[in-house]
Amino acid sequence: MDVFETFRFLLALALTPLVIVIGRKIEMKRAYLPFLVGYVAIVVSFAASAPRGWPDGSQLLRFVGHASFVVGGLGMAWAALVVRQYALESNGTDK
Repeated sequence: MDVFETFRFLLALALTPLVIVIGRKIEMKRAYLPFLVGYVAIVVSFAASAPRGWPDGSQLLRFVGHASFVVGGLGMAWAALVVRQYALESNGTDK
């Protein structure tokens, strides 16, 4: 990993306890699991960005990194949709 990738991965690991506490504060229990899955998948994608000992052009790591980033984005989007639906229901709007 280069310096930027290492910093990004270590920062994501350092922020994990804070993110988990924030995630638990989400009142909608249906949104907590997709939020947590999304965050973990994004951390995995950072970890898969060419670790030492693997060739730089490893197609398997590139696939794992991209796939886990997609899963992370989908998890965060799902959590956001659940929170949005909850907000619309609490306002009495169903659009």
